[in-house]
Amino acid sequence: MEKRCCEWCKKHGRWARGLASGALVLSFCTVARADEFSFNIPSEQCEEEVKSQVVSDTQTFNTEERVSGNKEVTPTEIDAAKQDLTEKTQQNILQEAGAFHIFSNQTTLTADTNGNIATKDLEAKVDFGTRGDSPNVTTNDYYYIQKISSLTSSASFRNGGTVILGDGVEFSKDESGQVWLNGVKLDHIGNQVYQESAGQEWLNFEEIFTRLEELSRDSQAQSNTVGVKQDFTDENNRYLDLEQVQDETIYFNVSIDEVMRDRPLTIKNLRPNQTTIINVTGLQADKTYEIRSEIKLLYQGSSNCINNGESHQNRNVLLWNFGTANATLNFNCGRFLGSILLPQGTINAYVNLDGNLIADTVNVLGGETHRWDLNPEKAEIPEEETPTNPGDTPSVPSEEETPTDPATRHQCHPRRKPNRSGRHAICTV
Repeated sequence: MEKRCCEWCKKHGRWARGLASGALVLSFCTVARADEFSFNIPSEQCEEEVKSQVVSDTQTFNTEERVSGNKEVTPTEIDAAKQDLTEKTQQNILQEAGAFHIFSNQTTLTADTNGNIATKDLEAKVDFGTRGDSPNVTTNDYYYIQKISSLTSSASFRNGGTVILGDGVEFSKDESGQVWLNGVKLDHIGNQVYQESAGQEWLNFEEIFTRLEELSRDSQAQSNTVGVKQDFTDENNRYLDLEQVQDETIYFNVSIDEVMRDRPLTIKNLRPNQTTIINVTGLQADKTYEIRSEIKLLYQGSSNCINNGESHQNRNVLLWNFGTANATLNFNCGRFLGSILLPQGTINAYVNLDGNLIADTVNVLGGETHRWDLNPEKAEIPEEETPTNPGDTPSVPSEEETPTDPATRHQCHPRRKPNRSGRHAICTV
């Protein structure tokens, strides 16, 4: 079946699909999806409201008739959520994955997970969901779960939010509005729960992971940014200092051996409007690495390291890029702060991790993890030019104009637990 799109569609995030019968059916999509199509449908045809959505080549349904989990919804409720997510992540280097605490193909939870999840397959032995308040990409939680292999806690999705389910999840709602997933009654999930139709994916994991792999490779190809001060001579006071760097994006390369050392590593003078990417090099496929370094973060103007916890006042501006090897990382010592990117590998969390956890497989096995999205202050975007005459159409930017998007070891233990607040004691430097 031919897919076509016009320039108005491309700009406003809609796509058109032509059926064999010649009918024109409209729905929403992302700009990236629209870029794959030819733009040969008159713009005026696309400015009409969405009337129906294709289920197959021969079946369509009216927007007032769709039923999901005994709740009548229109296709545009799911699509509007996708459009909102796309708009909020278009400037984030992690794109859609940047709005999720865990983004993976396979997720297993056996310890407290304070964040939202997008995954193909979820096995949850504990409850999960964001508590606290941090400057994240979205103010609410989005969840996208294609398949649920295990769900045991009625407190799962504990903060509500918007939940998109794959068509294989058993989803129902009783007369009182109580939501059930795979036979488990959920008490906190809220009423924004939707289920995608068979064959339609709200997020394309393969496509997103391909882009994340490109980001990882491109970042690891960068040289160290001029001005970053490194001092690892005192193994108990290793640090990187960013004070002299004004670049919007900072790159620095460290060996995997450095983060495997059970010594603290401090990143000094982080700024809210800079993104720092630390490329961890030397990982090999099918190998397992024990990550023992305790990460300390100092923001400009402060002498106190920030804490792990459910709430953060500072923006997360740090990405640990571990490359594209199919490797396994065991985080089992101290604490680790900043988002982690390992698109083809496995992250095993035994201690507190704060940030986005992006990998093929993510297992939360001990400690706590906390949502803290990579979210530096955004650059100002000029407002769209308003036509001076009624017949004028705002110009579509060219690709070049479009924004692109003392010597003592700290204690290590695979089951190290924080206090009930999810925090460790404040450190000073």
